Amino acid sequence: MSKMITMMSTAVRLARGLSAKRTALALLAAGAVTAGAFQLAPVGNTDSEQPLRITRIEFSSVADFSDDRRLAGFAESVFLGQVTGAGRATDKQPVIETDFPVKVLESLKGSARGTVTVTQQGGYVPGHDELRLMEGDQLLELGGTYLFATRSDPAGRHYLVPQFGDVPVRSAAHENDLRERFTKAGRSPIAFSPQG
Repeated sequence: MSKMITMMSTAVRLARGLSAKRTALALLAAGAVTAGAFQLAPVGNTDSEQPLRITRIEFSSVADFSDDRRLAGFAESVFLGQVTGAGRATDKQPVIETDFPVKVLESLKGSARGTVTVTQQGGYVPGHDELRLMEGDQLLELGGTYLFATRSDPAGRHYLVPQFGDVPVRSAAHENDLRERFTKAGRSPIAFSPQG
C-alpha cells in the first residue's frame, strides 16, 4: 500500500509541469501504467470455487472531492446514467481498470450523450480469485443508476473520480436531490489547480 501512495505522490510531482487536463488524467491513472501488454476479462468470479480475496488500494486524493463544488470544478462531465452491460477488466498492474457501458440519462455538465464508456479503477484480476478496489469504492452494478463525475481521455473514455464520482441513485427523491446539488455546484464550481 505504501507503494501506491509513493506512486500517487510521484504522479503529483510529475504532473506539476503538465496542463490541468493532462495532470488530472495522470493523477487518475496513477498506478495504472504497465510496461507490457494488458489482458481483458469479463467482470465477475463465477467459475471459481476458490474464495475471493479482496484487496483495498489506498488512495490519496489531490483535492477534497467530498465538496460538491470542488468535484464539479474538477470533473469535465457530470451526468446521471445507467450501467447497461457487464464490465470488462483491463489488467494494468498494480491497479485494475474496468470499463462499463453507461447510458447517459441526463447531462448536468459536459457533453456526455448516448452511451459512453465509464472507466472505474478497480476490478477482478483476470485469471485470479482477487478483487481490487480503490479505497471505499465498490464496483458499478449492472442496471444501477448513478450520478457520475468523470474526466475523459483522448479516446473518449470517461474516468470516474475515485470515491466520489459514482454516487448510487437510491430513489426518485434522491435523484432529484443529486440533480439539484450538482446543478447548483456547477453554477459556482471551485476550479482544480495542481499547484494547490
